[in-house]
Amino acid sequence: MAGALAAGCDETRPETRSGQSDDRRSSPAERTTPPTASPDPLAVARRDLAAAQEGYYQAYIGAVASPGDRGRIRRLLSVYTTESPARVVMAARIKGLADRRLAGRAGPDGYYVVERVDVTSLPPRGEATTTVCTYDDGVLYDAARKGPDGQEIVVNDEIESARTRFLWVQQKGAWKLRGGDVVKTWEGGNRCPAKASG
Repeated sequence: MAGALAAGCDETRPETRSGQSDDRRSSPAERTTPPTASPDPLAVARRDLAAAQEGYYQAYIGAVASPGDRGRIRRLLSVYTTESPARVVMAARIKGLADRRLAGRAGPDGYYVVERVDVTSLPPRGEATTTVCTYDDGVLYDAARKGPDGQEIVVNDEIESARTRFLWVQQKGAWKLRGGDVVKTWEGGNRCPAKASG
């Protein structure tokens, strides 16, 4: 690779009769723009997977917050491959919330951390696994009724941490979720690594 990038870098310009380099043979852009390296495909894949993971997280939080909103449901389901059994399970889960007139709200301290990204094959036929730890301090509540005191009726406010392995594949130029498995859960507290600042 160094040979390909270095090609032409050591050439000297022919001297003119006056002893000056003949800069007329190259354009100003060629004289002033240094060569740029191609981006590392693995680094690009990891960056794109982190963005896909964030897209999934935001779409999930949005759909749970308003499980009757078809636009939010479509956005969440669009993160999955069309043939994914996990997509069917997620659709049923969100429908179950809507049927029971429940909704969820992210907690003030909840977050996730991508602990590991394993790219087994690069795009365009990419396959990868992300290992994610999620701290969930959210609340599931009755979206249709209030309690006698006028406050929301909380159905579930248990705090939990979970480590999940997500399976990603490239489909039509984008990383799509094929499925995932919960590897471990912890009840009652945050067992995830600290979220990176910034």
